Amino acid sequence: MENMKTLTTLFLILLIFVFSSCGGASDSSTFTGVVANVNVNGEVRDFSTQTLLADVKISVSPSSSASITSDINGFYQTTLNSQTDYILTFSKGSYISTEYKVHIDTEGTKVLEAVYLLASNTGTVSGASGTITSTSTSFPLEDVNVSLRQGVSNQTGVVTALTKTLADGSYDFNSISIGTYTIEMALTSYLTGYGTLYVIGGNPGVDQNFSISPEVLSLDGNNSASGTIKDAVTSLGLNDVNISVRLGKNNTTGPIVLTSTSENNGSVDGAYAFNNIAVGIYTLEMSLNGYITGHGNMNVIDGQLGNNQNFVLSPELATNEEMRLILTWKAEPKDLDSNLRGTRDDNTTYKISFSNKIEVGEASLDADATSGFGPETITIENISLGKYVYYHKKFSGVGDLNSSEASVQIIRKGLPIEVIDINTTGSGSFWEVFRIDNNVTTIINKIVISEPVL
Repeated sequence: MENMKTLTTLFLILLIFVFSSCGGASDSSTFTGVVANVNVNGEVRDFSTQTLLADVKISVSPSSSASITSDINGFYQTTLNSQTDYILTFSKGSYISTEYKVHIDTEGTKVLEAVYLLASNTGTVSGASGTITSTSTSFPLEDVNVSLRQGVSNQTGVVTALTKTLADGSYDFNSISIGTYTIEMALTSYLTGYGTLYVIGGNPGVDQNFSISPEVLSLDGNNSASGTIKDAVTSLGLNDVNISVRLGKNNTTGPIVLTSTSENNGSVDGAYAFNNIAVGIYTLEMSLNGYITGHGNMNVIDGQLGNNQNFVLSPELATNEEMRLILTWKAEPKDLDSNLRGTRDDNTTYKISFSNKIEVGEASLDADATSGFGPETITIENISLGKYVYYHKKFSGVGDLNSSEASVQIIRKGLPIEVIDINTTGSGSFWEVFRIDNNVTTIINKIVISEPVL
């Protein structure tokens, strides 16, 4: 019996030792596993001007040992090392602080969507409105349950406002606090959708429109879509591009409904085609070794052959390259010319155009299309502490810039691809896209009459 007591005592001591070594009991719902060196990065902009914001303070909860501040290009990064949810709080004087909920579950690099800060001098309450449609039909959806949570990517926090869409798909929030919200959209037989909604003081945020996708997608139909995928620098068609298709516009995270690969179709490299596909808008994700993964929207219209839905992939930026600018448009006007005016380190100026394609050590016009679609591509090697203006001119062809459906991809190292679609208000032969002044980028996006100058 004495031996039994001794054994029991030793067993209890062993249990206590093991228990204390593990740090005590833990609730599985709050367990955090270790994930080493997860690099999280992104950019911060002013919502109204689209200007990149420097000196934005970013605090991390649970706490991070590093002090994070956005640099002169609005860029920030930090390393997180636990498999859990983090809250990143963005704050800067004269702006409303914004929270971004980030879930860490895999190792590597996580590039976040751009954070837009609202000025704090425009009041305390305002409103926001828009419409919600179906991605498969583009028709408005009635009785969608619409809820708001404060912050970006906050899908589980406290709901601060609720409403439902009307018969025309419209929703309207009134008298709610100015700030940034995650909008959740739920409807029977549809996948729950999320987006970012802005409540702007003194200027209600109208036309904040969203789409949600049906739960079940039938791919039977007599419609088709096709096009080519090209190299942004060489303009050559790219074979063996892996294509994943998701239902909906700009849907980069939903379930994949189709896959394919680009190939030579007998006469053209980089060709792809989808046949017997249901009417709707789809997002193509395109990946190829040595290239930056790209996304684009494909539109399938009932009874029509959706030809010439073309896309462009950029090679990964070389060590001496800082930015790549890729212009695409529709068949007409046939020729849109890309231009970049910039300053060298010695403050002298240069202009990149079809007549001066290379400025050694500064920038180059890599692709010059003269028969529609593009790409027209400019790569910038060196961005000095000077001024730059990037713009396009209608050179020839039927139609004008307003009907060109022109679009620019802005590619910078470590940041998500930014897409700027042409603002069709205004008139003239020049589309001024953005300016850089001492490394601060300001989006202009205006059609103007006179050629932009520095």
